[in-house]
Amino acid sequence: MTSPGDITIIDQAPMGMLEPLASLHEAAFKQLGQQAWGAGQIGCSLNQAGGQLAYISVDETIAGFALYKTVLDETELFTLAVDPTQQRAGMASRLLIAIANQLKKDGVASFFLEVRCDNEGAIACYQKLGFEQISTRQNYYSDDGGAKIDASIFRLSL
Repeated sequence: MTSPGDITIIDQAPMGMLEPLASLHEAAFKQLGQQAWGAGQIGCSLNQAGGQLAYISVDETIAGFALYKTVLDETELFTLAVDPTQQRAGMASRLLIAIANQLKKDGVASFFLEVRCDNEGAIACYQKLGFEQISTRQNYYSDDGGAKIDASIFRLSL
């Protein structure tokens, strides 16, 4: 395996990119017992006004990506996924840092995200990067068995 490449940020994904993104999302979220996004959902989210995609590749294969949307001076992270074989290598942090740096240049003031309250690894990553929990949404997520799980809402002030 070579070192991860640069972060690429785009606002339109080529059609052939959506299925590989959906496969990566499924692999990342399935191991957590969480629902994955399909290619259609990824494409619709990216095609919204202000939608963007940041991704990182290893050996010319997408190893992680983040999908987010900016409206005025606020950005919301829709989803972030890293290939399970590439996790714990700092890719999520690299993606979020690159996005935050670009958002600062673009004059964005706040970067928001929601995460399942039981996703301790993701929460630790977000807090390490300076995100602060600002609220909780009760029973926001459902796991594969139908159990309801709270969402923790975080904000990074830029």
